Amino acid sequence: GDTLDEAVAVARTLNADGFQVSLDLLGEEVHDTETALAAVDRYLECLDRIATERLDANIAVKPTHLGLAVAEELAADSIARLAIRASEVGTTVTIDMEDSRYTGGTVDMYALAQEEHGNLGLALQACMKRTPADLERLIPLGGHIRLCKGAYLEPPEVALTTKRQISIAYADQLRSLMASSG
Repeated sequence: GDTLDEAVAVARTLNADGFQVSLDLLGEEVHDTETALAAVDRYLECLDRIATERLDANIAVKPTHLGLAVAEELAADSIARLAIRASEVGTTVTIDMEDSRYTGGTVDMYALAQEEHGNLGLALQACMKRTPADLERLIPLGGHIRLCKGAYLEPPEVALTTKRQISIAYADQLRSLMASSG
């Protein structure tokens, strides 16, 4: 939905059909603290509605929407606030991945928040050359990892560039994830 009320109505319908829902407030590349903090407030509102409506839902966030393009500390503090509230209402926060400029900071923020709060997830892109090492580092922390092939056009220095390379990497990384859930 375009509003939280619309999203809640859709979430109720999907929950009734047996689906879990992820609420995502569209936005990224915020370049001022005020806008980032406003996004955090809106996500806190989403978490409150998840609780009051008893939805089977979580939230998914983009780190640059929470201030990563302003300051890593701002985004890390924002993620911690959301993780604490999500824990209070019995749900999780999934951190979406953005382009390679933000991969390192995003992975580090996830690792720190997951170690501290234990209720996070992270999207990783199979196309990124660093992803196998990130998986090795992150799998022991628990949480949920959503593996995708990758949506950003990245330079060959940091990413695989052919569909075949990416598909092979995806399959290999998926096997690693599945083996760890054993």
